[in-house]
Amino acid sequence: MPTVIRNFLVWIWSSMSYFLFQKERKITIQCAEDVKISEQAAFLCQKYIESRFTRSDLCVYRPKKGTKDNRPAVTCSEDVVNTLCEIGALLEDTYPRLYNNVLQQLNFRINLGILACHMFNRVSEQIIASGITWGRIVALYAFAGALAYDFTQAGDTRFIRNVSGWMGCFTAKRLSPWIRQNGGWKGLVKHFKEEENSMMSSINRWLAQKGMIQSLGNDKNCANFGLERGGDVKGSRLLLAGDSAPSRESVTIDGTD
Repeated sequence: MPTVIRNFLVWIWSSMSYFLFQKERKITIQCAEDVKISEQAAFLCQKYIESRFTRSDLCVYRPKKGTKDNRPAVTCSEDVVNTLCEIGALLEDTYPRLYNNVLQQLNFRINLGILACHMFNRVSEQIIASGITWGRIVALYAFAGALAYDFTQAGDTRFIRNVSGWMGCFTAKRLSPWIRQNGGWKGLVKHFKEEENSMMSSINRWLAQKGMIQSLGNDKNCANFGLERGGDVKGSRLLLAGDSAPSRESVTIDGTD
């Protein structure tokens, strides 16, 4: 084989090897970033639930002695936590009917953890059905906080610690690439800082469309978002509860699941 051809083939092989290596390296880095983002999502959900309970004077977290505190190993910066909790609180205050008594609105009776998880995923999918935005991600956390709050109000604390895990899994499955492409969790802070004069604008635009209430349909008697009848999530409705605020009482959640 002539030297020129041999050198040309070696160059092609080297170039392709380098290209494939860089591509594989990029995918590996992205996967690692996505895993970290999903773990941070679980941490943020736990912090948001704690914030929701603190605002409601509902819950004091004290892990039992001898049990392991289930706090995620990966944390997130304080400015991200504060921004998420601040915008989420504004969302809850602006739409109190939407983020109170969600289990009653959904006419959902929690019996099995797998059904509760399935319901969480169904509602979360509906929230981002028309696209992912930072406003809708905040709405996911507001829903998670309301769900954990309702579990406690119903006297069932079994699933409260699971909610942050559900959020982490849902983020890994549906949100991590978008969050990574939009600056990571720091992008949340940047987004709302840029809209400081109208923090609720992106959320309001979303809710002003068919949005959270109407997109959930009109079958108010569907107990579990179509899980029994195998239908679409859009076939059920998020009923709005009355204006009366839920009773506030102090409870203690132990450190177990």
